[in-house]
Amino acid sequence: MQDFEHGLSAMDRLCELKKLPFDSGHIPDYENTQVQQLYFLRYFPASLVEYYLISRKLINFNFLTHFKMFSLGCGANIDYYGFYYALRDHAAAEHAENFSYTGLDKTDWCYKEDLGRCQYSYINGDISLWQSLDADDYNVIIFPKSIGEFSNRVFNHVQKILLHSNFTEKNIVLISSVREQHSPTDMYRFEIIANILRKNFGYTNLDNCTTYYHIRDAGTGFGLSRCCDSFYYPDEVKHFLLNLQNQCPIFKKYRKSCQSDCQDLLNRNPILTARYIQFQINRFTRE
Repeated sequence: MQDFEHGLSAMDRLCELKKLPFDSGHIPDYENTQVQQLYFLRYFPASLVEYYLISRKLINFNFLTHFKMFSLGCGANIDYYGFYYALRDHAAAEHAENFSYTGLDKTDWCYKEDLGRCQYSYINGDISLWQSLDADDYNVIIFPKSIGEFSNRVFNHVQKILLHSNFTEKNIVLISSVREQHSPTDMYRFEIIANILRKNFGYTNLDNCTTYYHIRDAGTGFGLSRCCDSFYYPDEVKHFLLNLQNQCPIFKKYRKSCQSDCQDLLNRNPILTARYIQFQINRFTRE
């Protein structure tokens, strides 16, 4: 929060921050540090809870005895944090220790933490330059709200990467966090990846690749604290975000916005409900 406030003081206007909402399929400029910071403040809580719930469900399947995760389009590796805390809270001690994570993203995100684990790797790189996965023993492949953000060209290359990779594990889990406004695209691409594992590597899919999990009856009043007892979001941060327009130098000087959409796009609540949580998990096995 302090870093974000400090960064705002160096901006001559906040127009760039209006591009963060994902309306109409828009993908924000994640290379912008202030956009990253606002993303954390606005979306981190819901994302962390979602990946915590995904990881808890994976653990409860009792399908894997160890977890070697590869995250494509990992962003700020919030999926890593969710899995780390779910393992801490719900997994047997020996399973919690048998966890390694590799995340790949084109953007070098701020505030990455390994949480004190040595089996953690963040690769800042372009997936379209890869020929295959960098290891053959990954058994958890996750797309953290990224599967639909890839361009058609890049997604076609992701398919080629998987086809050129080796998979040595008997059991593999495929996970995708589904974006609410683009669920048909995300689910269609998930099915394509699932079929690659099934048709090209001899795996049997134990689940339906067209279904997804969500929080039943999670309307606007279904707070994240009902999914995660320890959840807390500071009121002062929420108030700051709801009045973000007030921090704009143009608004401060003239007491009015320079464009008609400033108030709507800048003054937005952080996501503190479970209504956007939806994800797919498929388990694959072979002899």
